[in-house]
Amino acid sequence: MTKRITSEEFDTRFDAGEDLDDYLDYDAVTVEDATPRDVLLSLPEWAITTADQEAKRRNITRRAILNTWITDKADEVRMHATA
Repeated sequence: MTKRITSEEFDTRFDAGEDLDDYLDYDAVTVEDATPRDVLLSLPEWAITTADQEAKRRNITRRAILNTWITDKADEVRMHATA
């Protein structure tokens, strides 16, 4: 059984670089299937231009920036759905 502390105490200990293994239940961890799947995506020209500009600024591909944006938004939606 893991030890219990408040989230504030956990954050403080984490920020201090302490070992937190005693407070984590590794048996309860679940990993979602992260296998990528291809999708066909049609976007307006302005969205593609914006993605290209941001990809160039970050020195990454258009595919990488779109993947990042979509994943970030999906995470945000999922967090609100479970709250």
